[in-house]
Amino acid sequence: MINLNFLNLILSYFGLTFFVLFMLENVKFIESPGGYGYLFLFLISSSIVFITGGGFKYFRKLNYSFAYLFVFISYFVYVYLLSSFDLDSLKQVTVGTTGGIVFSFICGILCSLLIATIYRLSWQSNLLNNLSLILYLILLAIMLLSAREAFSLYISDVRKDVFLIASQFGNYQRPAAFMFMTFMVAVSLAAMHLSLFKSLGRIAVILCTCLLGWLSYQFMMLSQLIGSNSGMVTVFGFFIVYLTLLSILKLFKSDLDDREEFKLSSLIFSRVGLKYIIYLPLVLFIVFWLVLFYVSKQNIDLDSLRIFGYGSSLSSFETRLALLDNFIVHFSYSPLFGNMIVEKLTTGDGTYVHSLFALLPHLGIIGTIIFLIFLKSIFNAFRTARLSPSESYNIYLNKYYVVYRTLGLTAVLVFCTFSAFFTWLPLWYAFGLFGMTLIDGERTRYE
Repeated sequence: MINLNFLNLILSYFGLTFFVLFMLENVKFIESPGGYGYLFLFLISSSIVFITGGGFKYFRKLNYSFAYLFVFISYFVYVYLLSSFDLDSLKQVTVGTTGGIVFSFICGILCSLLIATIYRLSWQSNLLNNLSLILYLILLAIMLLSAREAFSLYISDVRKDVFLIASQFGNYQRPAAFMFMTFMVAVSLAAMHLSLFKSLGRIAVILCTCLLGWLSYQFMMLSQLIGSNSGMVTVFGFFIVYLTLLSILKLFKSDLDDREEFKLSSLIFSRVGLKYIIYLPLVLFIVFWLVLFYVSKQNIDLDSLRIFGYGSSLSSFETRLALLDNFIVHFSYSPLFGNMIVEKLTTGDGTYVHSLFALLPHLGIIGTIIFLIFLKSIFNAFRTARLSPSESYNIYLNKYYVVYRTLGLTAVLVFCTFSAFFTWLPLWYAFGLFGMTLIDGERTRYE
């Protein structure tokens, strides 16, 4: 008879692998979205794990975050229909696989549940813990090979004057978002293993860090090859999130153990947080210059990269800054309720502010307040994670993993604030992957 725990562990990794293959398939073929067979297998695998692994217990008692999320999405749909009366467009920005916030959020929730299942099984058995690490390394290898395959596919089409494929045609946002979401999966699994009470050994940590570093480099260069600065910056920034988490758990674990309740403010203003105010810029500088050094060793001219404006004085960052002039015009059109097509009615299509602050002109003061309440409820729910790894099989109660969730979600919010619209796929995927706290019946024992 097949052990059910063993089967659920394998199926959980299969589910994450299918999801990763779906996203990377769309990275390889940016002109023709596909990979829906992998997406179907991801949903089937997740459903089987959810049913056989007792996933229903995670939804016996939901926190207020889900209620606020429902209110926000309902308001978003109401304003969208009131503004445009375009049902096809509404479908694309809600449940569509090209830019749907509900689709992205559900994928994040399912990945979160699969990781929670892997954590629970690894927590219960040393054998399953070792098998989980092996499966994780195999998944990293699949990511690396797929990224390399995509890079080899596109490098044959690169232009001679700049490091950019000739047949890009501006379709780089979705594959860049999918690369970032794939990297989130990779880092989340590493963070999960680091959060176990029998954490990774030194050799395993070094191996995982090297593989994640190489994967981040592959994604960064692939992002530049298809013309996406956002893809490069977000993956680079999230690798810094991983390094930050790793250093906290290896150097300041005793500080976390001494805290009965996790709070973001207590982390920032603690001895750990104050040290990172000094050390983090130094780490950023060192890693950034290591990347540049390796790029130059590959005989790639830095001026040929989009991140440096292809050698011109005007960068994409400066272009987005210029769009800030439109903010007041858009916001003043309907400040209370907002309008989802306000840029089309005022300054022209596509002239919206590429920032999370675009909430104000598009959903108004009311929509922005609902979103902020939803955001606050997420960070408040993090405070339920007050147990050390040896005390609970539930990853949502693990105080080490909640540090990662806090760092990860904060990083994504910062990225979105400076570079993306509020319907950005990675933002809503992160809300599902990091933001939703799912506590089973064990919760009542600790509150």
